[in-house]
Amino acid sequence: MPVAVLSLRQEGNDLKTRAAEVYLPAFIRRYPFALSDDGVVVFDRKSVFIGEDPEGRPLFNDDGSNSKLLDDILRFLYFMDEQYKRTREFCQALAEAEMLVPFNATVRLGQERNLRMDSLWMIDQKKLDALDDGKVVEFYRKGWLAWAIAHLASIGALARLAQRQSRAGEAAQTGAA
Repeated sequence: MPVAVLSLRQEGNDLKTRAAEVYLPAFIRRYPFALSDDGVVVFDRKSVFIGEDPEGRPLFNDDGSNSKLLDDILRFLYFMDEQYKRTREFCQALAEAEMLVPFNATVRLGQERNLRMDSLWMIDQKKLDALDDGKVVEFYRKGWLAWAIAHLASIGALARLAQRQSRAGEAAQTGAA
């Protein structure tokens, strides 16, 4: 399954200062709720977002029916589940077409610090370009062609992420905001 690299640090990240500028994947935004493989809604009981706070927003109305909040959560979870299934199908199609190639990256984090990322996979641009017309149409109609192009474009984002984290780290060391 694809993953998004949001930080180049092992624990946490330096990109918290402007949350609105940082993309949070839906997988993270859906927390503390999730949908099990058999379609049951589960949640993290220990989450700070779940509790008896009278100022909080209820999941159920007084009559026991779903609140608008719960309906929105359910809609989002089912949408996420559908996207997960589509993504799994996409990855399977890429693997069957042998379009994935190993990818290793070394990212410079500072003057003397490099981060090596091994065992990654990426779509082979040449194999994507060589798809026959029928496959191109299939990929287009399923939305996969856009996903493949976005994936290839995102590889270049690693360098920008390293630059942002390097600047954030330098600012933290000098005490700048």
